Amino acid sequence: MHALIHAALHRFANRLVGEEDRLIWLYDIHLLAARLDSARWSALAACAQAHAVAAPLLDALTRTSTLLGAAIDPVVISALAESAPRESFQVDNALDRRLFEMHGLRRMPPRQRLQHAWRQVFPSVAYMRQRYGADSLLSVARAYVRRMFDGLKLLLRG
Repeated sequence: MHALIHAALHRFANRLVGEEDRLIWLYDIHLLAARLDSARWSALAACAQAHAVAAPLLDALTRTSTLLGAAIDPVVISALAESAPRESFQVDNALDRRLFEMHGLRRMPPRQRLQHAWRQVFPSVAYMRQRYGADSLLSVARAYVRRMFDGLKLLLRG
C-alpha cells in the first residue's frame, strides 16, 4: 500500500518534466495495485486522504487503468475523487514549477526550508562540475553565476 502511494507520488513529481507516463512507472503501479485486496484498498484510500495525496494517487490509478487495464476498486476511485478537489495542491499545478516548489516549501519545517533554498541556489561543487562541465575553480564560479541568472530569468518569466 505504501509502495503504491510512493510510486504514484514519484510519477507525480516527474510530471513537471513531462515524464509521468513512463511505462516502467505505470507498470510498477499496475503490479502494486494487483496485489491489494479489498481491505488494503480501503486502507490505501484512507491513507491517501489522511496525507492529502488523493489527487496524485487518483491520477496515477486512473492513468494506469486506462493504459494498462489495471483493475482498480471503484469504491476507492470514488473516495479519492471526492477528496482530491479539497486538497491544497492540485495535480494540474504540477506543471507550474513555481507553484510546485512553493507548495513543497510550505510543507517543510522552517529550518529545512532554508536548507532546501540554499541547496537550490548553491548546489554542491560536484553537481556544478557535472551539470555545467566545469573543470576549473574559475569555471565553477562562472557556472554558479550562470545558474543564478538563469534562475532569475525563470522567476521573472513565470
